[in-house]
Amino acid sequence: MNQKAFNLFIARIVPVILIGLVGYVTWIVVVQICGRVSYLLHPLSTAPRARRSGAAIAILIIYFILLALMAVCYLRLLQTVVTNPGYVPRSTHWYQQQKQPKQTKVSSSNSSQEKPKRKTWHSHSRQPEFSEGEGSSTGGSFYPNITAPASGLENFYTKDVFVCQNDGRPIWCSTCLNWKPDRAHHCREVERCVRKMDHFCPWVGGIVSETNFKFFLQFVTYGTLYCIFVGVFMAIFVAEKRRAHEELNIHWILALAFAILFGLFGAGMTGGTLQLILMNSTTVENLSRKTRVTYLAVHIPRPDTSGALLSYRTITYPLRPHVPANELPAQPAVSETSQTNTNVTTSTSTSPSTTPPRTFAILATAPGINPWNLGFLTNFQEVMGYHPWDWFLPLKYSPCCNHSSGESDFPLGPVVDRLRKEAGISVMIDTQADASEHSPSRRRKRRRRGDEEPSVG
Repeated sequence: MNQKAFNLFIARIVPVILIGLVGYVTWIVVVQICGRVSYLLHPLSTAPRARRSGAAIAILIIYFILLALMAVCYLRLLQTVVTNPGYVPRSTHWYQQQKQPKQTKVSSSNSSQEKPKRKTWHSHSRQPEFSEGEGSSTGGSFYPNITAPASGLENFYTKDVFVCQNDGRPIWCSTCLNWKPDRAHHCREVERCVRKMDHFCPWVGGIVSETNFKFFLQFVTYGTLYCIFVGVFMAIFVAEKRRAHEELNIHWILALAFAILFGLFGAGMTGGTLQLILMNSTTVENLSRKTRVTYLAVHIPRPDTSGALLSYRTITYPLRPHVPANELPAQPAVSETSQTNTNVTTSTSTSPSTTPPRTFAILATAPGINPWNLGFLTNFQEVMGYHPWDWFLPLKYSPCCNHSSGESDFPLGPVVDRLRKEAGISVMIDTQADASEHSPSRRRKRRRRGDEEPSVG
C-alpha cells in the first residue's frame, strides 16, 4: 500500500473512531457520573458525600448542548466533504486520456520524458512554460501532448483580474489537464484540483477547502469547548477520589486523558484556522507566505495603441496555438504580443474573432503580499458569513464560494488598486449601472448571495 492509498484509508476510518470515542465518553458521563446509579446521585456508603442532583443536572445540560453543537458541525462538515468538496472539474482531455489503452499511456509517458517539441503560443519572444505554478503539489512544466488547446480560458479572461503565470496565462495543472482557477491547488491524495484548498484532513475524512472551511472552524471550536468542559469536571472528580483514597475508575482516567489530548489538539487547530481566516489565507498558501510573488493579469480598459514603452508586459485574449500547419488546423481568435524591450511587451496584432479582444497587463505583487487581504473583519466575514448567527451555526456556505463576480473569483484587496495605480491603469466605468456593480456595497451583497449552496464540481 503506497502513501496515498494509506492516507485515504486512514481518512475513511478516523471519523468512525472519533464518533466511537465520543459515544464512549458520553456513556461515562451519563451512566457513571450523572446516572441514576452513579457517582453524583448514588455515592458509596463509605464516602462522606451527599447526593448532588443539581450538579448532575447542570453537567448533563451543558454536556449535551456542547455535544449537539459539535455533532451538528461535524456531520455538516462530513456531508460537505462527501458531496461538495470544492473539486475543479477535470477537462475533456483528461477523460480522453483515461480511455487510452495502457500501452499508449506508457509510450506517451516515455516520450514525454524525452522532452518532445513543445507547442508554443503567440506571446512574448520567450516561449512560455505551462508549469504548475506556486502552491502546487504536482510536477510537469510542459504543455500536454493534446491535439487542441484546452478549453476554459474564457472563464479567466472574461473577468477583470485573474491569477496567472509570468507569461500571462492561467496556471496549468498537468495532472487534471486543465487551467487552475484562482487559489486552486492540486491535492495528491485525491488527484484533483481543489478550490482554495486548505489541507487534506483525515479527521474529517477528506479535503478542507472553501466549501467547508467555515464548518471546519466551527467544529474544532465546539470540539475544543467540549473537551475543556469534560476535562474540567473529570479532573475535579478524579481529584475527589484521590483525596478520599478511593480506587480510581479506569474509565474516568481514559475520559480525562482523551479530553486533555484532543482539547490541546483542538485548541491548536482552532487558533491556527482562525489566524488563517483573519489573514484571508490557507495552509497551502501560508507555506510560502513570506516569499510568494503572485502574478495577476489585470484588464486594461483602454489599451495604449501609441506604441509608447510601457512599464509592464501585456497579453491579449482570446489566444490560439502557434504550431505547424500540418499539425493543427487554423484556430480562430489569434492574439499576439511582441517584446519591445527586455522588460516591456505590448500587443501588436489580433485576428478576427467572435469574442471581443481583451488586453491584460501582467503585474506582480511584492514578495509576501496577499492580494486578497481585505482587513481582519472583512476577511472573517468572507468565510464565516455577514450575519452573527452564521458564525455559530453551520447553515450556509461561505460567501467566498460565490465566484459570479465579473471582477475576479475572489474579492480583491487594496493591493490590486495600488498595482493598477502604479502601472497607470484606470478602471473604466461608463455607466451608473457599472459603477453600482463595482461599488463595495454591491460586492458585499453579491457575496452574501453566495451563502447559497455552490454547485457541485
